[in-house]
Amino acid sequence: MNTTHSTSENEEEGYSVIGGPRFAGKKQDESTVIVLNRGSKIHNTELFRSLSEMDFSEILSVEGPTPSYDTESRTRVFPKLRVLQTYVSQPAGTLVNMAMQESSGAYALVIWNDMQPGSLVQYRDMRKPEGKTERTEQAGPENEKHILCTVPVLLNRQGDNIPVLKAPAFYRGSNLRIVSLPLTGKHSPTLYPFDYVGWYRKENFQFLGGFDPRIANSYWQKLDFGFRAFLWGERILLSSRWKLQYERDPEPEDTTPDESYRYFYLKNLALRFEGDSGNLPVSRFFPFLFRSGTGFFDSLRVFQEIRSWVKENALRFRQDARSITELWDIEENL
Repeated sequence: MNTTHSTSENEEEGYSVIGGPRFAGKKQDESTVIVLNRGSKIHNTELFRSLSEMDFSEILSVEGPTPSYDTESRTRVFPKLRVLQTYVSQPAGTLVNMAMQESSGAYALVIWNDMQPGSLVQYRDMRKPEGKTERTEQAGPENEKHILCTVPVLLNRQGDNIPVLKAPAFYRGSNLRIVSLPLTGKHSPTLYPFDYVGWYRKENFQFLGGFDPRIANSYWQKLDFGFRAFLWGERILLSSRWKLQYERDPEPEDTTPDESYRYFYLKNLALRFEGDSGNLPVSRFFPFLFRSGTGFFDSLRVFQEIRSWVKENALRFRQDARSITELWDIEENL
């Protein structure tokens, strides 16, 4: 690996990268570990040392605009390390998008800096999705080409399971509820990667378009990502034999139906699958207007924006939101 260190700028995307150049080659088994940073634990010497001893091709640490340590010297100590430094603070999903774009591996493991380094050794037991990456017409959990992301069981600092296996259910006709399910079997479909943590296939991630930066609330952003994955024929699976532990408990998810919910609702719940394509009918505007809590013209602007997006991606849809629930055996009268 070339360890010549430099700083590259990506002004359009709003970040710079400090450290060595991307590794050479494009082998199927090359992998990147993306470290998202939060809280006061910013001196990640122990974590970087543990990751450097694993067989990742590179470590990509995603940090805010004002790190309190010398990133240049840190990248010299750890040759695999590259630091993606944003110009302004960004939501976590946007940071994952940036890092995934910058990463060189065919796969990427996304973790947080407040996870215990010792628990990361279990990643060695994870079997990477195999097979060629070309897409076929048939999609399902058995088709590894369509496994967008494999997520681990997450443990709190006491070692107890966090309820990360999520499934959608509709009750009272059309109201959506996200429920937590018990862990069963080696692999189970889950609606979204809890706390963004997971083992992603980069090609599938780029096909999906990543996390929507218009959705600021991380809960609705992750839900939108997960619904879109299943709507487009991709799969997110939880592996019960892979566990990662936090050093401190993550913040609870904010499930408030705020402005971010408007985008989630239009892109997923209001959408209809007709024939062989997705469609956002004009008739869905007034139900959206009554739900949005905003004025007519602002609601119309958002509706037209998402309707154009749906038209652009119409042929990528494989089903609608209600069809997704068929993956999970959940009663609708919750």
